[in-house]
Amino acid sequence: MKNPPTLEIPIRCETDLYGYSYWLASHLGLPKSPRSLRNFQHMWIWWDLEERDVAWALDPNINPFFGELVQDEQIASVFARRKQYAKACGLPFLNFLRHSGIDFNTHRNGKTLYVSCHSTAWRDVSRRTLQAVRSFAQGNDLTVLLAWNDRHLASEIDLPVEIGAGARELTSFYRMAEIFHRYEYLITDRMGSHVLYAMACGMKVGLSARSNIDTVFSEVALKNGLEERARSIRTTRFLDERFPGLVIEDGQPAYDRLPSIPDTSPQEIARELGWGITLPCELAQQ
Repeated sequence: MKNPPTLEIPIRCETDLYGYSYWLASHLGLPKSPRSLRNFQHMWIWWDLEERDVAWALDPNINPFFGELVQDEQIASVFARRKQYAKACGLPFLNFLRHSGIDFNTHRNGKTLYVSCHSTAWRDVSRRTLQAVRSFAQGNDLTVLLAWNDRHLASEIDLPVEIGAGARELTSFYRMAEIFHRYEYLITDRMGSHVLYAMACGMKVGLSARSNIDTVFSEVALKNGLEERARSIRTTRFLDERFPGLVIEDGQPAYDRLPSIPDTSPQEIARELGWGITLPCELAQQ
């Protein structure tokens, strides 16, 4: 299969990840994407955040003066205890999905996507990804979803492959939404944002109990002696108790209970990011 064209962008802060701020600017009719004063949390936090988690579970470059746009009120309350500003605004991918105006409701193909651990622009775990794919997926009727930074593995996998998101890749959200609306099921061996995103796009999801990867890749967590804490929120026991039905032994995934996450208008998010813009009248009134 051919790799998609490279459309990589510079990252000024967390809000730029996966092209979100560039989409937001385009959506609001702005000629360019302003630099954001605040970060916008991009990773789904599926557990009750504690203060000790902030350093490794959220972007380490949070501006202590301006604060952060975060997923929900529980996370905002942790920032409040730290005397830092935080606004519960949801998550960038969900914001894009709910407000892009794009009709992704294509015909589902009834097939299953397999997602393992993935590399990022800052961390290469591609050998671990390839090992996991070969261990779990080979011989099964699956399509493997590789992250943008693992796309070079496609030639080493004897299965259909889709290329997913990359932190610096401008069209990531468009591509992920299209893929997740095309497939029916998602099986994964590692908990992460892809589980939420797939459900938000109408997929049924499942975490493989036998193949679960709870390895801690965060250098910050390892450096600060928080490996056990970081691993605890990825164990099958924890996930099965928090999301009954998500963890599966075999068979087709069936979990589709989307958690409640706030929905904030793109106009309000732009204001919270400190863009200092004057919106067109019709947008300002929405």
